[in-house]
Amino acid sequence: MNNRQCIAAVVFVTAVCVSLCLPTGKPVGAAEAPRPGPGPSVLVVFDGSGSMWGKLEGDKGPKFYAVREALRRSLPQLSPDANVGLMSFGHRRKGDCSDVELIVPPEGRDIERVMSPLEKLNPKGKGPLVVAIREAAKSLAGRRDASIVLIHDGPDNCQQDACAAATEIARSQPGLAIHTIAIALDEEDWKKTSCVAAATGGRAFEPDDLSKLDAAVAEAVKLANLDTGGGTTKPVKPLQSTAPAALPAPLPSPAPSVPGLAVFASLGAGGPPVTVPVRWRVFKADGKEPPLLETNSAQLVEPLASGTYVVEAQLGLASARQTVEVGAKVGSTVRLVLDAGVITPSARAFKTSGMMEGTTYSVREANPASGAAPSRTLWIGRSGGTDIVLPAGTYTVRAEVGHVVKEETATLAPGSRTPVEFVLGSGRLEVTVALADDGPAIENAVIIVSEDDTDAPSGRREVSRSAAPRPEFVLPAGTYYVTARHGSALVRQRVAVGAGDIVKRTIALGLARVELTTKIDNKIAAAPMAILSQAFRLDGDQSEAARSTAPNPVFLLPAGRYRLESRLGSQNVRADRTINIRTSDPQHVSVALDGGQITLKLRDNQTSVTDQLWEVRDSDERIVWRTTQSEAKMILAPGRYKARVDVRDRRLERSFDVKSGEQTTITVELK
Repeated sequence: MNNRQCIAAVVFVTAVCVSLCLPTGKPVGAAEAPRPGPGPSVLVVFDGSGSMWGKLEGDKGPKFYAVREALRRSLPQLSPDANVGLMSFGHRRKGDCSDVELIVPPEGRDIERVMSPLEKLNPKGKGPLVVAIREAAKSLAGRRDASIVLIHDGPDNCQQDACAAATEIARSQPGLAIHTIAIALDEEDWKKTSCVAAATGGRAFEPDDLSKLDAAVAEAVKLANLDTGGGTTKPVKPLQSTAPAALPAPLPSPAPSVPGLAVFASLGAGGPPVTVPVRWRVFKADGKEPPLLETNSAQLVEPLASGTYVVEAQLGLASARQTVEVGAKVGSTVRLVLDAGVITPSARAFKTSGMMEGTTYSVREANPASGAAPSRTLWIGRSGGTDIVLPAGTYTVRAEVGHVVKEETATLAPGSRTPVEFVLGSGRLEVTVALADDGPAIENAVIIVSEDDTDAPSGRREVSRSAAPRPEFVLPAGTYYVTARHGSALVRQRVAVGAGDIVKRTIALGLARVELTTKIDNKIAAAPMAILSQAFRLDGDQSEAARSTAPNPVFLLPAGRYRLESRLGSQNVRADRTINIRTSDPQHVSVALDGGQITLKLRDNQTSVTDQLWEVRDSDERIVWRTTQSEAKMILAPGRYKARVDVRDRRLERSFDVKSGEQTTITVELK
């Protein structure tokens, strides 16, 4: 045996060992797979642990509601032939690390089948995240175009290793991407879970406020929806250079005396072999059985019995199939030509600046066939400089960041590499809203960015708005009008943004901080009672400027003259105070509610009374209270009142006085 034969024999022995040991070499048909649908399969794995009742920055409701509504808006974007399902964990039992349920199998695109159970879901238990992703992967076994969208707000708290589980899934089910949406995690917890997406070829999102959560869910669903062409639409890892100057990898060569198959792939005819993992599938020629082999590697070297086989190679969005013969004594070396090229997009704010972070890139067909549906998005991602493998043809490449969008057309020849460089001419505007000049920043302000537009009714068109504490806007270079609004306060500024600029602007609303404390005698109100506090402007339009039901509200008010009023529920106990406010002059105002507690009691020595109507009027005959209780309690302002009760076709009346701080029982005898 010569040296070449020895080397080739070692290659085949190694390949046999690998195929026996690694899950990727296991025949796909070994386990029963779910019935596949015609389009991509998307399984949403929803965190049902108790922590999902927590709140997200910028939102008053629980995270659970925010995620549910984001899914409601995003899932309809799935293609008509998609299969969508729902799995949850920690939603049924407390402290149970096996609480995982496949609620809706991914069969068909019935969005309501997914949303309906989410309306009834009640997060309550632990977070067995790892068990959930393992079960989700099992439920998608055998489906080529499948993705998992995992939405959670914490790491696995059942002492399971998410990184190890994701690595196992990547080996046993290559091509199954897990896109993770980790809501407001700290750095340590992020490290424990971001590896899930990295190991499986998915995307990891880390939204920490409401707007970012909505965008993350929408983009994750888009990425999952890309699997619409037999598994040819997943974003690929960066491809090593295939330029002619690059040193080609050595061609595989089976031993002449050993029957087997050695296959490599190239982008174009005569080009060098690609040196990144290719998805290989080998079938018997009759096509009646599942694949004999399915694995990821740069080259495929496999000992096979003599016969006819079909070999399929897939890299990025390009694929090729070829029928090959394996001899009884001599192995076969085969080149599969993918007839593809590489597009590498990148974006810069201006020509000499660095690559712009946060840019979303997408690729779609430039010239769909006549009469066909509008061109669909083939690839989407956020990594500038990524090599995207595409079949030879013409494509539209899009770069989008903030409110800046640019498109270019790229034509690919087999084996070519085409960089698509965008100069966006954009800048960044960072806005902070403050109470006053040199005052503290405030939250809950609305910031609106507009630009000149002669076609708009007001001559200006809104570009963007945000209620984030310190929003950032990426905008095309130009002049803008920034409006900051908080309650009745409104301030506008004109801002110029240049290409590559980072413009930081603080807008002072000219507001003063007014804290209102309402006191009530605990002799008449031992338990906390609802108090409504309001601020009325006494100059200008004399309208209500602010209101609150907080115990000690803080109002942010422009300079002016105001009446601050506190009222006890719907009763007539109230107190007010008039103040003058100067800009940036904080004030602490205190008012006291003065009243007495009255108990109305109807007494009948014969029988109990169950049907009566009480009415209390003040000295001006205004009705201040109505109730049907036989023994009613209320707090009234000091003064003279009349109690009237209608019972058994009779009307009884009694006058009484209310004194400050006293508790009085008014009894009406029914004789």
